[in-house]
Amino acid sequence: MNKDIKSRTSDELIRILTTIVKKCRILIFLLFILRASSFELRASSPGTSSADFLNIGIGARQAGMGEAAVGLADDVSALYWNPAGLGSLAQQELGFMHTQWLDGITYEYLAYAHPVKSLGTFAGHFSLLNYGSIPSFDEGGASLGQTSARDTMGAVGWGSPLVGDRLRIGLSSKWIVEKLASFSAHTVALDVGGLVSVWESPQSTVQLGGGIRNLGSGLKFVSETNPLPQTLYLGLGLKALHEKLAVALDGNLPRDSGLNGRLGIEYWIHPLVAFRAGFTQGRKEAGTGINSGIGLQIGQWHLDYAFSDFGKLGFAHRAEVRWKFGGFEEESYEEGRVLMKHGRPAEAILKFYKVLQMNPRHKRAILRLKECRDMLGTEQELLKETKQP
Repeated sequence: MNKDIKSRTSDELIRILTTIVKKCRILIFLLFILRASSFELRASSPGTSSADFLNIGIGARQAGMGEAAVGLADDVSALYWNPAGLGSLAQQELGFMHTQWLDGITYEYLAYAHPVKSLGTFAGHFSLLNYGSIPSFDEGGASLGQTSARDTMGAVGWGSPLVGDRLRIGLSSKWIVEKLASFSAHTVALDVGGLVSVWESPQSTVQLGGGIRNLGSGLKFVSETNPLPQTLYLGLGLKALHEKLAVALDGNLPRDSGLNGRLGIEYWIHPLVAFRAGFTQGRKEAGTGINSGIGLQIGQWHLDYAFSDFGKLGFAHRAEVRWKFGGFEEESYEEGRVLMKHGRPAEAILKFYKVLQMNPRHKRAILRLKECRDMLGTEQELLKETKQP
């Protein structure tokens, strides 16, 4: 019996790994095509883009995973990483993040998402990068004392499934403002994204996402206009082992630098505690590119922390709190998921049955129900084996 159980698990892992290898080849091929065809994105030299704060990632969970999030965009921060991911949200979600950035700079972020049945999920966020007080000089180099500088962004977006739950699309519009002393500049930009499920089973899912960020005309300070940091992105996301394990692989092509990759992993060592690690390749700000983080889940509350190493520039710390609420159907589903993580499949089945009573087509509840039955079947087989002389 044990051999049969191990064989089924091994077969599932082999199928998942085979799918990932195939999709990684597709990911690399698509990035190559984008790199070859997007001359405009590659035409500028490093450092020529304005509004560089748009490259600062949103979300402590994603930061802890090396900012690899395109294929795993499944919370309120999807508005930044891949707006198509908003289409997977089934509950309202409110999130706030504080970042202690480099050299005393702080970055704040507030976001809200609201799913509307049959219409998709609508979301909005506001972010503020505060440089604090900085020295000011006139044209001759004489000191003018201290002045202030800050960057702000407001965004609204939408994401929705197109073909069942397998294909999602999304877009967002941004209002961007940069201010230095008495000078300011503002513009609008657009993000578009897509997300497709390429593998689904009771135990695992694999998604492929892609899109482009910061489509816009650029920012004009006085008489000089600099373009926005447009970025093409593609990503692969895996969830496995009853959603205890998540792995993300991203490829990004900014207009003012070369192709770079990101890799992140998350593992729930306990139903309430997750550890995260990631690597960001080609980070312009220097450092090792290594990131780490921890997450806590208490009911509908999520508390996340991330640490990033920027070498001689110092360290960045992000702390975030998210709250999911509304929708009895989804609350029952989340309770069932927690019971599964605690190894209590029989109780989880009752929760998923409640979900299906309210929505017989709830695909995720159907998958989790099958998963619970597999868990119970495995337990019964093990009990039979222990009773044999």
